[in-house]
Amino acid sequence: MSNRLVQPTKEIFETNMDVSRQTSLVNMFADACQKNNDFPFNPYNPDKRGKHTLEVLPMPYKYRIDYLINTNYGKPVALVEVKWYFSSWQLKGNEIHLSLMKVRDLMSFADTIGCKPYFVIRVQDGGYYFYLEKEFIKRSRIVMGGRYDRGQSGDIEPMVVVPERYWNPFHVGKIKPNYV
Repeated sequence: MSNRLVQPTKEIFETNMDVSRQTSLVNMFADACQKNNDFPFNPYNPDKRGKHTLEVLPMPYKYRIDYLINTNYGKPVALVEVKWYFSSWQLKGNEIHLSLMKVRDLMSFADTIGCKPYFVIRVQDGGYYFYLEKEFIKRSRIVMGGRYDRGQSGDIEPMVVVPERYWNPFHVGKIKPNYV
């Protein structure tokens, strides 16, 4: 089971290994942002906020968002949903399908606290991030999709299609789940 808070009426599908992988990936993303100020849509901005560091904080399960990234003085700069895929871009059809509900929740919470919403993913060839913009989502294709392997009808839902060209790389090469 996950080390996240569990709501008694909701089944949790993330294992401790899943959470460990996600944590290593979001930490790698935060470190890459601090080291590469020229990343598009970078939440790290020393020109705006002065010298600072980014801190990754896991969110309680009830928020349905994986991580909050704050500055070391407590300013929220990013909300992040993390996905760890074992396949390549080619096997994914050169696009990623994001849960419309996750997109809505992430954008809504980010708007509420005044920070940037991101999806961070790992595919076989590296780590990528996608900055959610309302105008992009309005123009996107929506398809029905999700997980079929768990036998849960609720896993099939509307999905926002994001082609590979909209994902920004933050790490090129294989990623192992033990990055700290």
